[in-house]
Amino acid sequence: MALNKCGVETSTGATLLWKDPADDTYKALGGITEFPQFAFTHGTASCDDDDAANNGWYTGYKNGKLNGGSSSIGYNWKAGDTIQDAMWAQFVSTDTDDFRMQWSDLAATKLDFSANINGYNVNTPPSSDDDNKITRSMSIELSGEPAWG
Repeated sequence: MALNKCGVETSTGATLLWKDPADDTYKALGGITEFPQFAFTHGTASCDDDDAANNGWYTGYKNGKLNGGSSSIGYNWKAGDTIQDAMWAQFVSTDTDDFRMQWSDLAATKLDFSANINGYNVNTPPSSDDDNKITRSMSIELSGEPAWG
């Protein structure tokens, strides 16, 4: 992470990587314009218990599985980028993919997570558009608990 002029941490220097199952190594996904934004939540279940110590029925709550929910990743398309092209192949497959968000701070903070790519969009604006970049975005659904490192 980097600091702006006001001393606030920014995402400058952050990288998103995808773990290529072919050689089991993390590879950078280039042209990122929108990083995953996760709102981590617990699934909460209630439990009713006829406990004499609580003078009758007692409703308790417990946390379930940690889940980061769904998010999206946006990037500017670059022709011939093999990692960007691999995202389409992963979208049409049924495999769960491993990703890593890596920051450039001294501690080399990282967040590893598994996700299923469940949506894939391509934006192809007309050539008359002032900013006629071709962009792509992927919707992802976390699978399991993310791990900070």
